[in-house]
Amino acid sequence: ATYIAPSDPDVLAALGKSNIELGNGDRALFAYDTMLLMTPPPRRPALVHLGRARALLAAGKKAGAKAALALAGAFASRAGGIAADAWAVIPEALAGLSTADATRLLTRAHEFLERGGGAALHILIAGGEILPAKRALL
Repeated sequence: ATYIAPSDPDVLAALGKSNIELGNGDRALFAYDTMLLMTPPPRRPALVHLGRARALLAAGKKAGAKAALALAGAFASRAGGIAADAWAVIPEALAGLSTADATRLLTRAHEFLERGGGAALHILIAGGEILPAKRALL
């Protein structure tokens, strides 16, 4: 199905779910992250992020899954409309980060929600750019 319709969100969702059931968390994570990078964005991004959290758990990245779910819930309840922007930048911000760095970034963004959704969003964006550069320099 991915050869016929590689950017069909329903196909990618089924692929992610199937990979979770088979214990292939990293492959499932790739499917969900691909969905989040698509244009137009998924109709129901919250379901994609729930799948993403399940994929992180299947990949043995419990701390990352927990932090992602905490941030998702906090954005939804506190930030209102800016939550969609946060959903859109999460995959790119976390790309290439270790589980520890990704968890640290998500936790820090969650803390910044007290200052407003925009501040937390900028922490995600900046942190996603700075942390890989820091690793490259060390």
